[in-house]
Amino acid sequence: IGLVEYISIQNTTAPIPEKYFADIVKLISANLFRSLPPKPEGGLLEMLEDEDPKPEKSWAHLQIVYEILNRFILCASVDARVAKKYITQKFISNLMSLFESDDTREREYLKTVLHRIYAKFMVHRAFIRGCIKNMFLTVTYEDVNTYNGIAEVLEILASIINGFALPLKKEHIDSLTNVLVPLHKVKGLVLFHRQLSYCICQYVEKDKSTAEAIVKGIIKLWPVTNSSKQVFFLHELEDILEITLREPVFAYYMVPFVEQVARCLDSPHFQVVEKILFIFQNDYLCKLIAAKNRNLISLLIRKLQRVSNTHWNPLIIKMSSETMNFLKDLDAKQKSYSNDENQVDRDYAEASNTNELLRRWDSLTNSMK
Repeated sequence: IGLVEYISIQNTTAPIPEKYFADIVKLISANLFRSLPPKPEGGLLEMLEDEDPKPEKSWAHLQIVYEILNRFILCASVDARVAKKYITQKFISNLMSLFESDDTREREYLKTVLHRIYAKFMVHRAFIRGCIKNMFLTVTYEDVNTYNGIAEVLEILASIINGFALPLKKEHIDSLTNVLVPLHKVKGLVLFHRQLSYCICQYVEKDKSTAEAIVKGIIKLWPVTNSSKQVFFLHELEDILEITLREPVFAYYMVPFVEQVARCLDSPHFQVVEKILFIFQNDYLCKLIAAKNRNLISLLIRKLQRVSNTHWNPLIIKMSSETMNFLKDLDAKQKSYSNDENQVDRDYAEASNTNELLRRWDSLTNSMK
């Protein structure tokens, strides 16, 4: 506690002498970096049911050490150019490994500390992004028995994404398509989907053109039998749609998007169908689809007709009938508009031909005079 107070005082008065840096980092390393208890073998169901927090028995001691590290990083008198000799890549790797801790308080401290290290030590930024990427790839492609730390690290990544400069570097685009999008297929997605969806939307907010690759990637990983996961995906697509609906990029993913949600209308799970019907309550979306591709409207009408005739839920039957009638009226108006537009084109062509014949007749008459 005395060391915490000393660092706090030095932050506002005299700087901390460099000769103490090595001892402070050594103290932190000796007390924080440890082997965590092995995780019990079990499936996802056991992880979801195990909601009781597992406090670290030595947390009263660890909290003081974390506070020392936190204030040391925050201390304005600690020059990053000097401290980088002590806050090394190995130190950061050891910190990252502690995200597997079962104690949520420790993971929250780690999230705060790692974010501040990223902000202060520019020299380590690429390395930290690489560690985050490796962590996500491990969860995606290897059998793991814990998802501890994924949600917290995704929250750090969201702040990092928000600071990306435009145009996005190839490294950042590759991380999106090869790391974040494949993370959707992880069995434990329910444990961190909210944070993952926020990261995805941060990318779309930053650069609208990324929406096409994201939507097509999510559709490629679409769960066939997991209805709760389908609802997660639909929520995420709705968020992306809200950002990009009035942008040119919508036209590039409109067809696969509508075809996928049309397939989902066959689902017997009422929450899946209900979510889709809520999406299509957006009048602008429906009008845009009708204007760009009437075949998609016809596809939706056929699917909604089937839902209204066969679904077991009375509310879904009512909502699907209302949506279907709205789309039918919209399709009829679009058809009428198209016919009128075609008639205008024919009239214009006939008028142009008549004017051309008159011009030629006048030219011939003038030549005979």
